[in-house]
Amino acid sequence: MGIVDGIGGIAADILMGLGSVFRVGGNSYIELETCEDDLKTLVRPDGTLSTLVRIDGVQKVLGPHEMPDFLAGIESKFDSILSRPGFSIDIVIQRDPDMIGRTIEAALAPARATAERLGLDAGWILDSRRDALMSYCASETVWLVLNTNYERFTSVETKRANQERNEKGRTLPHGKYAQNMTPSASNLYSAHTAMVSELLDGLANHDVLTRELTAHEALLEMRLCLDPGSTSFKWRALLPGDPLPTRM
Repeated sequence: MGIVDGIGGIAADILMGLGSVFRVGGNSYIELETCEDDLKTLVRPDGTLSTLVRIDGVQKVLGPHEMPDFLAGIESKFDSILSRPGFSIDIVIQRDPDMIGRTIEAALAPARATAERLGLDAGWILDSRRDALMSYCASETVWLVLNTNYERFTSVETKRANQERNEKGRTLPHGKYAQNMTPSASNLYSAHTAMVSELLDGLANHDVLTRELTAHEALLEMRLCLDPGSTSFKWRALLPGDPLPTRM
């Protein structure tokens, strides 16, 4: 039995190494382990917490004289957070002309459903609008990834947080290449959620429209970025607490 386990472990090591080289697994592109019980906050292998926020625009038109003050206010809010240890922010911008057709179709879906329900032959009108918009538009999205790690705490607090996480993980199954489903320490989670709320409130005060994504929405956005051609808008990741899918 020990020989079989040893051979199996060696084979698994080889396959994982090849998968990393040829980038056939999700962990070759992004490192995520699990999510917190709120189903919004993502947990990385080292315990870092991340929240994905989508920027949907600004609620008012800014003139050339208003722009400097607007940018200074945003910069001040970012500086007040990033000056504290343990907090970091990633800005991700995507522009994809090939995705605009699917994006427009998703936006027109309610209109199509209403027309079908009322028995209206409006499909050709909506098709014409879609084709016209596709000639001039591209899919653009801006996200903020808000991160909190253990640099936020002293060495004593970090040790206590790691002990707390280890205690939580004792009741969960583990495997060599399995995801660690243990949530982060409570004090790190509290610091992270406070930072996220502070930043979103600050952006709202400057009329910036934001949306904090759930873990399911965030993972869908990530997969659409990595593999848009074979990812459905209805794809849904399986997270802790989700019912297991039934298959034949």
